[in-house]
Amino acid sequence: HQLALPFSDPKRIDATIAFEVGSQLPFDLEEAVFDYQVASQVKDKGSELLVGVVRRQELATLMSLLNELGVDPRVITHPGITYQNLLLQEAESDESVAIVDLA
Repeated sequence: HQLALPFSDPKRIDATIAFEVGSQLPFDLEEAVFDYQVASQVKDKGSELLVGVVRRQELATLMSLLNELGVDPRVITHPGITYQNLLLQEAESDESVAIVDLA
């Protein structure tokens, strides 16, 4: 989800994000896990956030499957956040970038 907030202060974002995410979900926020990353900020104009949300049960199922396979992930994240980070790094480079998603 993309979310726009009218401020850029990290403390205000942290204090507000759960309410904003919860208001957009078709289920209770207690059933979900979410994380966000700031996509862009303008000091006096606000923030654009990229928010990843997953139901706790879906995450538990994934973790159980990974455990059965002997995989212990250090990080589980939303692909959009990963792609954004990769593309932001590569935007500073003159080289071409290709992303292949095999999932």
